[in-house]
Amino acid sequence: MSEPLPAPNWRTGTLDFSAFSVPNQPVEDQEVQASFWPTIPRGKPAWNSLIWLQWIIVITGYLSSLIFLPVWLSSLIGLATASGRSYPGSVSPTPILIIFGVMLWVFIGAAIWGTFRLREARNRGYLWWRLLRFATANGLTYRPWAEVTDSTTSLVRGNERFWFEDGFRPTDAPEDLTIATLVIGGDFDEFNAGERRWGFVELRLDRSLPHIVVETTARGRAVSDYGMSASQAFELEGDFPHYARVYADEENRATALELLTPDVMAAIVDEIAGFDLEVRGDRLSMTSPTMNDLAYPATLARLFRMAAVIGEEARAVSMQRGDARYSVEALAVGTPPRMRQRRIPRGAIRGFIVSGVAIVVPTIVLLILYGLRAS
Repeated sequence: MSEPLPAPNWRTGTLDFSAFSVPNQPVEDQEVQASFWPTIPRGKPAWNSLIWLQWIIVITGYLSSLIFLPVWLSSLIGLATASGRSYPGSVSPTPILIIFGVMLWVFIGAAIWGTFRLREARNRGYLWWRLLRFATANGLTYRPWAEVTDSTTSLVRGNERFWFEDGFRPTDAPEDLTIATLVIGGDFDEFNAGERRWGFVELRLDRSLPHIVVETTARGRAVSDYGMSASQAFELEGDFPHYARVYADEENRATALELLTPDVMAAIVDEIAGFDLEVRGDRLSMTSPTMNDLAYPATLARLFRMAAVIGEEARAVSMQRGDARYSVEALAVGTPPRMRQRRIPRGAIRGFIVSGVAIVVPTIVLLILYGLRAS
């Protein structure tokens, strides 16, 4: 008798992350980039109609920084050499340094931000190549952009612009799992005003369950992101209310309690802290507005582990309590524009902080010394 085949890696959460450590292959990188460009709606997202604006920001930032840097340095030198009762010129040194320092910081920040955006735009194919290699090694498919289909999430209710970025699905069972960045668009095609990005995990259950929402208390919010009302909230025993709020209609709370077994509650606290959980129809989704960048192995590892841990328990409950009357029609298609640019890169944030410290610290020190000499 033949032994049963082992469960696919995506079901167990034990994944191969070697794709993130192998040296870059420029030829493969370019081939992957060329193959994915045609799948992105409205042309190439890295070089869209706003590319000229990024170049203006970069050039203006560097030129203005070169102009204001010597002015700011001369102001610092003047303050350092002043006796305390006299200062070159008749204007107080404090507003001069603050104005020049703030303007220099803004221009340096603009130059750093624009540079990173342009570099990431050119290197988007490198990221695609890494994620595609990771997907192939783990029996998954990867798409940098995709319409939102086969989903029941209520996060997109009332919206007409939503789509997936960096989406993964199993090759052997594509409808059983979706891991992606869910982007819910704002009011403008060219800017991301009002745009929200969610780290998104969605599992298909064996049978439909009633609408149940577990919202983390890690993020305070006045209104439920899932359209749940205060009358639908109820508390579980123990310390769990400190970590999450549970919503369900009164007649469905028995099912919610069966789903939220001690093991599931422990997993919610330990494994998916900071994530919300929603059961709607035959889908269970876990979402977070902060863990939404799938370019990092740690984020991917956590999302797939969450799917493996919670999925087993949820499928068992759906087999026992599932009912066709809870069925919800899945989304047929989203109506997204082109894939959006990524938000401010982490390197740009670090550069902005470092440059701010380099400007603020000497300014404060010299102002204190000047005040002591004047007193």
